[in-house]
Amino acid sequence: MNGLANNQLDILKEWWPDEQQRRFAYNAPGAFKRSGVLNVGDMTHAAMLKFGARAAAALHFEATKQIVPSRGGIWATWHTNERIIRGDFPSDFADMLPPHTTLGAGKKNTLDGQFDYSSRVTDDGLMSAHMMTFRLSFAVQAAVATDISNFREVESHKPHLIFRPGFLKRSA
Repeated sequence: MNGLANNQLDILKEWWPDEQQRRFAYNAPGAFKRSGVLNVGDMTHAAMLKFGARAAAALHFEATKQIVPSRGGIWATWHTNERIIRGDFPSDFADMLPPHTTLGAGKKNTLDGQFDYSSRVTDDGLMSAHMMTFRLSFAVQAAVATDISNFREVESHKPHLIFRPGFLKRSA
């Protein structure tokens, strides 16, 4: 938390739930006793979407050995473990992917479950789909297309879920 306090104090402040939110979380059916509670606000949501898009671009490269072209795009969304607890996690996306792989660190893998991912590339190589989980804290679902027009419908309803190459160079 020190790193967050030093670099993203506004997000850290956003995370602190008020008393009503804490009571609700601790009394929710299926909630883990003695677990931490975070308030997810707009800044956290935007940062998680950006993180998901960046990770999806990396996994797309890993799977295809191709960068996302300038005419391409990335769709990303994320979910907290609350969706799993409530039983409404959208599993249809994950169901189309192969079993997960754990990101390794060198020859000895001690990261089991810290960063698991699964990817699938279309036969023509023009799209890829990715699911990433981070312990049981949150999950990212993302897709990459070499032609952003594949995301036209999503972009018309939820433009904040679509990223174009170069999005990390812009502020905001």
